[in-house]
Amino acid sequence: MKICVLIGKVQVGPPHFNPLCVVPGIPSVCKQVVSVETTRDIPWAMSNCTLGFQVFGLWPDGSDGTDINAVSRSNEKRLLVTGDDFGKVHLFSFPCSQFRVRLKIY
Repeated sequence: MKICVLIGKVQVGPPHFNPLCVVPGIPSVCKQVVSVETTRDIPWAMSNCTLGFQVFGLWPDGSDGTDINAVSRSNEKRLLVTGDDFGKVHLFSFPCSQFRVRLKIY
């Protein structure tokens, strides 16, 4: 299994792809992929990273980059939920790759 790091966050990804891949025990095996086309359609095993192509619409206008503390995608891959600094839970459709998306706040 390879552990993929995307902008400082950790995600478990498919073994054939690694945006910044650190093979456990061999930290020197890394490369940076800067192409959106290369990373946007990757079928991640799980989605709990606050940064990425399929979740950039989660971030509200004026956010300081620390407002969203947790993200989780449903098993059916249709919904995303976030927890924020203000104690609110936000429910989004997945993928959330547009600005100013519709959401429910609880």
